[in-house]
Order: sequence, then structure tokens, then C-alpha cells
Amino acid sequence: MNRRQAANNSESEPTCPLCRAEWLNTDNRSCIRPELDGESFSLYSGWLYSQRISVDQCGIYKVLRKAWTLGRIVKDTKYLNAIINVSLEFMSDTNCFPSDESILDLYINTTPDCIIRKVVVDVYIRRGRVSWFGKGASTRYPLEFFKDIAIATLEAGGGGPQPLDIAALKARYNVT
Repeated sequence: MNRRQAANNSESEPTCPLCRAEWLNTDNRSCIRPELDGESFSLYSGWLYSQRISVDQCGIYKVLRKAWTLGRIVKDTKYLNAIINVSLEFMSDTNCFPSDESILDLYINTTPDCIIRKVVVDVYIRRGRVSWFGKGASTRYPLEFFKDIAIATLEAGGGGPQPLDIAALKARYNVT
């Protein structure tokens, strides 16, 4: 009994309750991710029951990015597809696109291969406006976003060298 109490009171490394072996990952004892909050879990649990994602328009893209992060963690591809659908429907219905702050948040909190990044880039090259990238844009948007925009634009134009229409270029730039 004394040995058992001593073992329970000691400050030794935690062990598996079944086999008493040390946990493999002692430095990371928590599965809580700091970028996730109750709203992310609420959206996910609501979607599990109703197959619908209900999001208030205020800060929708940040909420959906957090929902995306949770969907990636739980590896629920149906949920990830639902997030893309909600994002695209919202953009189509409201003509409201992610702001520079939302894109910065997206690029900071996702990986380069993240599909949601590609969706936002595709939307920007199809519906974006030059005015969105005016003075100061280089400090508001992440450099990686500009790179993705450039690559997607080149791919949309054929992705390779195109024949030059010299006459059209001269006319466009008023060169005689």
C-alpha cells in the first residue's frame, strides 16, 4: 500500500494505465490546439447533426478557416467539402470576398498545399479587381499569396508561351 501511494504521489513521467509504459510523447501532453476555439467545435457538431454549416456573416472567413483547421485535424473530407461549398456560395450570393486580413490569416494558419488557399486564389483571379491590390497591397497581403496569384494567372492563360500579337501590343501601348 505504501509503495502504491508513493507511486501515485511521485512526480514521475505519466504512464499508460494499461501497461504502465511511459507515454511516447511526454512533451506534448495536451491535444488542445490553440488555434481552435469553441466556435469551431460548435460548427462541426452542428454539421454532424444537420449536414449544414450556419455562420454569421461577420468574420465568416476567419470562422471558416478555423473550421477548416478542425476538419483537417479530424480528417473529415465531407466536412471540408461543405466548408468550401459554404465559402463559394457566400461569395457568389453576397459578392463579398476575403479581405486582405482574412487572406493573411488563411496563409499564416494553413499549409501551401491547402485546397482552401487554391479556392481563394481561383476566385481572386476570376472575380478580383485591380483596385484590391493598390498602394500598400504588398504589405497587407502575404508574398506567398501574390506568388499563388501569379502562377494561377499563368496557368489560366495556357501556362506556357503564347504567340505575340505585335500589332495588338503596339496599339495597346500607343507605340507607332
